[in-house]
Amino acid sequence: MPDASAINGELQRRLKADGLASVDAVTAARWLDQAGLLHDSVQRPGKPLRDLLRAGRILGQRQESNRWWFVDRVQAGPPAARAAQPPAVPTPISPPTRVRPVAESGEAWYEKLRLEYRPERLKVLLVAESPPDPGNGPRRFFYAPDLSQHDNLYRGVAEALYGAEPGFNVDSKVQVLRRIQADGFWLIDASEQPVNHLSSAEKTRSIRASIPRLVDRCVALAPERGVILCKRVLFDLAATALRAAKVAVLHDTSIPFPLGNHRAQFVADFRRALKHPQRLDPSASESRL
Repeated sequence: MPDASAINGELQRRLKADGLASVDAVTAARWLDQAGLLHDSVQRPGKPLRDLLRAGRILGQRQESNRWWFVDRVQAGPPAARAAQPPAVPTPISPPTRVRPVAESGEAWYEKLRLEYRPERLKVLLVAESPPDPGNGPRRFFYAPDLSQHDNLYRGVAEALYGAEPGFNVDSKVQVLRRIQADGFWLIDASEQPVNHLSSAEKTRSIRASIPRLVDRCVALAPERGVILCKRVLFDLAATALRAAKVAVLHDTSIPFPLGNHRAQFVADFRRALKHPQRLDPSASESRL
């Protein structure tokens, strides 16, 4: 019989240590397997933990209306009393326009928006550098419902996916984000903490320190097609490690961030990545679709 107390303690410890507001069940199950507390299933990753979630034994458990399970970080309290609560009842996901950023911490705000758009079937995983630090300005984010002049990555991805269609309107951000979700694309960040305010050297150090966790997360999420790294520094630091972990990186060279004059190159490289023959070893063939 799994030790629910030890499992809950480890999950809450990892959430706090990694600075996360929540974690998906597959990633959480991988944590527990690594800690030797709950052996995960190779054929059905996350199933042993999902069994405990369905039984209502996990502290901070939550199931979204799309049936994805999550474990939320909770305030300190008596674990036994909390774990004895009945299973969480799935509740509808609120539309992005109802999100109130000012009422939530930055970390929780980013994660809530990201989870709003997690596809039921993940085909291509996009990896960005980190959530942006807005400084004294309003918060902005790839998944924020309001379109900002700083939405360079959103504009680049939207144009790469749908810009060739007549009448496509990149300004209809919520509708485009829903379409991105429906088509199986999802974006995560290499670093959970903003790095855009750091010096180049500090930024590189921070991202490099995040690579092991990024690799673990990509393995756990297991995108059907593979991963696209949406900045040169990410490709330089993460591509080799991801391929070593048997995660397909869908481009053999770095892709520039779609800022200013680099957007056209980003769009071209992104579209080329989607035609990639899905090789783990980029030297295995010289041909490209």
